[in-house]
Amino acid sequence: MIFRKKEDNPLDKKPLNKVKDLLVPDEEVLYIYDRPIKPGDFRLVLTNKRFIQVCNVTGYVDSTSWDSFMRVWVEKNILKLNYLGTAILPMKGLPKEDMDKIYNICKDKIDAVSETSEQTPTQNLKHLKDMFDAGLISQTEYETKKGDLLSRM
Repeated sequence: MIFRKKEDNPLDKKPLNKVKDLLVPDEEVLYIYDRPIKPGDFRLVLTNKRFIQVCNVTGYVDSTSWDSFMRVWVEKNILKLNYLGTAILPMKGLPKEDMDKIYNICKDKIDAVSETSEQTPTQNLKHLKDMFDAGLISQTEYETKKGDLLSRM
C-alpha cells in the first residue's frame, strides 16, 4: 500500500504498529481496516500471505495464513469467514465499500489456496512446514493442517 505521507500509514500508530514487526520481507500489505470491527473490537490487516487481526483494547495480534480459510460469504450484511474447518469469524458493521474490498481479497486468496491444493500431499506438507518455519502460522495451525493432510494420505 502507498501512503501520501509517512504519518498516513496506520501501521505506524497503535494498535496496528505491532503488525510491522510480524511482516516477512516478501509480505505485502493489501488492505488495512483501521477502525474497530465488531464483535471482538479488532482492526484488520490483509496481506498477500495472511489475515491479521489486532485487538483494539489489548493490542493482541492474531495472524492466520490464508490456507486456514475455507470460505467467505456475506449474510444479512455480516461478512463471515470459515476457518480451520469449523470456526466462523463474523464481521459486523462494515461499510459496504469496505465489506466488498475485504470480501474480494479474502475470496481471491482462498481461491488461490484451493488451486494450489491440487499439489501432491508431500508438496502440501513441505509448503505447510515452510509457512510454519517463516512464522506465518502458529504451532496449533501447523499441527492441525498437518494432521488433516496426513489423514488424507
